Amino acid sequence: AAFAKKYLPGLDIAIFRDPDRLLQAVEAKRPDIVGFSVHLWSERLSSFCAQRIKEISKNTVIAAGGPSVDDTDPEILGFMRLNRSFDVCIPNEGEIPFLRLLEHIQANGNLIKDQTIEGCATLASDNSLLRGEYVMPDLKEVPSPYLSGFLDGFLEDGYDPIIQSMRGCPYSCKFCVSGTSLWNKLRAFELDRVFEEFEYVKKRTKSNYLILTDENLGIMRERDVKIAEYVINSYNAGFF
Repeated sequence: AAFAKKYLPGLDIAIFRDPDRLLQAVEAKRPDIVGFSVHLWSERLSSFCAQRIKEISKNTVIAAGGPSVDDTDPEILGFMRLNRSFDVCIPNEGEIPFLRLLEHIQANGNLIKDQTIEGCATLASDNSLLRGEYVMPDLKEVPSPYLSGFLDGFLEDGYDPIIQSMRGCPYSCKFCVSGTSLWNKLRAFELDRVFEEFEYVKKRTKSNYLILTDENLGIMRERDVKIAEYVINSYNAGFF
């Protein structure tokens, strides 16, 4: 959302965790597009909500990304054929593909069949997979969703704040969604930004917890020590 808003400042965008609130919002105002971040534990719920949205607003384009969207063509094809309400799948990092999808819809009014969109996967007219080339985003160009204000409502509602200070994992574990060649390059957000996020969250959260989702703390050892020291100092200052 923060990345899309940066390049499309006139975009009207909202984020939901509560499925009832999402469906109520769709009833109140038919959206051009709805995107789901699909995880193992939310796949069936996301698919159900997608079906309901199509019943309410058949012209709404529905995109699915997240860990449950695999990077291999056969898995993506099987996922899309199983979940027909998803018009688009976005494997890997979603910032650039989601922006390209929005630009495509802005330019054409809706999703154009058999047209390739960068980083996105769709079903072609013959039911085969049509897939655009993946482009890895530069993390310096990705705004913070916290500092952009997109997550204020969740902090106010008491959800546990989650911060990711880096992306990537050098290992190729078969049991893990991060064990992919496209994800094995370690890339980090600037430390000043990460600490600014800590301070932003600290002033607004109603939760007693902070979750760090870096996949392998300790790989970037010097950096991780600085983060650990900052978190410990925050803990001593009554953050948690």
